[in-house]
Amino acid sequence: MRNKVLLISAAVVLLLVPIFAGCAPTPTVTPEKPIEISFACFTPPTSSLGMTSEYWAKRVEEVTGGRIKVNRYWGGTLLKGPKIYEGVVSRIADTGVSVIGFTPGRFPLWQAMDISIGFRSAHVANRVQWEVFQKFKPEEWAETHVLVLFACTPCSIWSNTAIRSVDDMKGLEIRSTGFTAQMVEALGGTPVGAPQAEAYEMLQKGIVDGAWSSVDVLMGWKQAEVTKYLTLVGSYVSTFFIVMNLDTWNSLPKDIQKSIDGLAEEVMEWSATSWERRHNEGLQYARDHGLEIITLSPAEMTRWNQALKPVLDDYVARMEAEGLPGREFLDEILKLKEKYGK
Repeated sequence: MRNKVLLISAAVVLLLVPIFAGCAPTPTVTPEKPIEISFACFTPPTSSLGMTSEYWAKRVEEVTGGRIKVNRYWGGTLLKGPKIYEGVVSRIADTGVSVIGFTPGRFPLWQAMDISIGFRSAHVANRVQWEVFQKFKPEEWAETHVLVLFACTPCSIWSNTAIRSVDDMKGLEIRSTGFTAQMVEALGGTPVGAPQAEAYEMLQKGIVDGAWSSVDVLMGWKQAEVTKYLTLVGSYVSTFFIVMNLDTWNSLPKDIQKSIDGLAEEVMEWSATSWERRHNEGLQYARDHGLEIITLSPAEMTRWNQALKPVLDDYVARMEAEGLPGREFLDEILKLKEKYGK
């Protein structure tokens, strides 16, 4: 009889173990035993992008009290730039930072940010895109948790042929990537795709006539050393992102999630200030290397923008054909750009 009771008791215990195991508290995460997450960046930490990335990683560790440790992988050592978003989706990296221009088909609606012209500063661009993201929550971002969206300063063109009007663009070969290539074509030039690391040699050897990017590149990548002219067109900005794998995100304690999400606007503000400073340093670096700095007149900028209008019209037509709210999305960007540009 006693053996029978023991057997029944043992059976009951075995049945209850899974139930109580499911109710077990989440293991405590402490600075002595933090959660480690991998973070992929395709540039060195000394670049403008790298500096924002390092700031974000450091602040994550600070606001979580050391309960999160961010393992940084710089210079594409874990994932190259064009592979970072998909690499985060598949959890090759827990988190990553990159630019949407590397994968033109991946963010169809969002490319409006990268072809919208006339931004005054990175501060304006950051405010605009964060509000637009919060309003639309585009499905194209749904495979990751978006932590930060930020932009470079408005981009300009440097070249070894003077560009004083839109007419001077005709026939020039311009190093450009992603959506910028469409803009080069609209202005009569020929886009040449190449990573930033190759642009110095291409300019030096005359493989391209010029390059179109943010002005900090003239110093950061030393391209002012092999260039004669800088035309300040203050045109588009490039959208950068920091995203996290969904499984990684969902595995984090709620209070840690809240702390990390709370960094978004702080990081965007810091990034804009940093990028503006680097823009000014790049401009001074260009002057120190004897570049002639060309500022287009308001009338010429109007001609420039008119030449680029078909790029925007084509975007709207393509989005509408795909059933996406291209017109509404673009109009919201332009409205907010005007609001914050004042």
